[in-house]
Amino acid sequence: MKTFFGLFIFLFFASLCFAPVADELTINSVCFENNRQKNIIHIAGNSLDATVDNWKQDTKMDVTIFADDKTDALVSKSIPLDKFTYSGGKLIYKGSAPLINFQIKIVDKSFIVTAAKKDFSSINSNVTLEISLGSYTGKGTGKLDTSLANNR
Repeated sequence: MKTFFGLFIFLFFASLCFAPVADELTINSVCFENNRQKNIIHIAGNSLDATVDNWKQDTKMDVTIFADDKTDALVSKSIPLDKFTYSGGKLIYKGSAPLINFQIKIVDKSFIVTAAKKDFSSINSNVTLEISLGSYTGKGTGKLDTSLANNR
């Protein structure tokens, strides 16, 4: 019985060590560009802790946006890393819908994601952003700001 229990404890802790853990992204703001049309959304945050090794592990970055507690993605895009440019301390991706802009400010690990879609009206309250790069996964949720003062 002692051996079985010891084996169980070992396997339990080993599974914790190898289980993929998502890094907590801090989402500072989520807002629509035009509150009436709800077709462009901006998500800004920080604590994107992907390392140089993560950038070396892959050729693409996966960006996924979810509404509220839904499991179906509103936006899912793989960005080839060679599509990022570097300017003024930022890595910048400019693309077409659904993911039209992604900027990472390297010094403070902040980011801005802009997505366009015919209709984001399925978002009631929260938006979750997930970023995957190599063995790194960052995930964070922010509350949708529907006040006109904070929309661009």
